Amino acid sequence: MESIVKELKDNQQVRTEMDKYSPVITIGTVKAFIKKMAKGDLVKEQELIDRCNKRRENAVWSNKHGTCLTADYAGKAEDMEKKREAYKNAILLIDGELVKVDGEIYKVKYTNPRVSDPIHFIPHTRGEVDFRKEDKI
Repeated sequence: MESIVKELKDNQQVRTEMDKYSPVITIGTVKAFIKKMAKGDLVKEQELIDRCNKRRENAVWSNKHGTCLTADYAGKAEDMEKKREAYKNAILLIDGELVKVDGEIYKVKYTNPRVSDPIHFIPHTRGEVDFRKEDKI
């Protein structure tokens, strides 16, 4: 059996072997989104879980942040250095490896480095909240 070596959390920066430059890619989770939106209201939380199940939303996703060219500005060199350091320290995800997110196991699947969701997370086990079937990716 494959071993799980990495545990990820919502809003965590990751990187891939297919990165051509140094993109900012973060992880998003439905559970964190629901907690944020429900603000402690258990009824609203259950409504959001039901809606996500009905729509077969992804429980975990990646989001590649956009970039733009900028002119020089005060502090730009420091900002660029911080971004380079954050990318260097981001967790490297390898295509096909197993990761743990919100207590669930997912298989990492690279899609395309030019899209806004360059990494998909295929459920490897089922938990209490089933947002998507494996065979749809």
